[in-house]
Amino acid sequence: MVSTRIRGKIENTDNDVEGVHIINRQSRYSTISDKEGFFEIPVREGDILVFSAVQYEVQSFTISREDIEKKSVSITLKARITQLNEVTLTPYNLTGDLTRDATGISIKDLITASSLDLPNANVKKKTQTERRLYEAAGQPYLYIGFGFSFNIHRLLNDISGRTKTLRKRLGIENAEKLNQHFRNNFNSAFIISELKIPSERIDEFVYFCAADTSFASLAKGKNKIKLLEFAMKKSEEYRKYNNLNSTEE
Repeated sequence: MVSTRIRGKIENTDNDVEGVHIINRQSRYSTISDKEGFFEIPVREGDILVFSAVQYEVQSFTISREDIEKKSVSITLKARITQLNEVTLTPYNLTGDLTRDATGISIKDLITASSLDLPNANVKKKTQTERRLYEAAGQPYLYIGFGFSFNIHRLLNDISGRTKTLRKRLGIENAEKLNQHFRNNFNSAFIISELKIPSERIDEFVYFCAADTSFASLAKGKNKIKLLEFAMKKSEEYRKYNNLNSTEE
């Protein structure tokens, strides 16, 4: 059966319809909605489209003969609601009315190193691991005469192996940041249902993706379609490597 390219429209009361992932479960073809909620995707009768985004519940839609004939579909997504614990507004006796509360609170300018024009105010603050790594390997060399100099910190730390350990820890911190970028684009429900990764293996799968040299640029970039294609490709590799395909329904 020849596929037909249809045009779809995603709707929601909040009009936050940009960047929704749409996957054809049968053909595995995928796309992403634009800022107006429109998208195009090739389908056949009976295909199931899966819609997912961080702010919405994962939802599926089955293509009918009528949809094929009209070459268009419309779907309303349900917002994902996160229940928060009760918060007590103190010590300013806030009422919850922003207009009233704003007039009752005195606001002072935030004093920062930049506002005081302090030296190095705009220098990026190093993490604890980065500071330790600098101490271990980045200190200046000590001149001792006769044309000889050495870095005593580096010498001692090379002997102890501390520098190697800190470099490894710094790599882990950077990987954690990239992993968070990835999780901001794909929620757990999507990873489980569409990438077919078991819930207990999600963290391991994300680290598996991070091992790919192209992961960093894709995770930080704005091209969500390429990131989605990357995630689908890596999920197939991960499932094959871990013999998970046999467990699929």
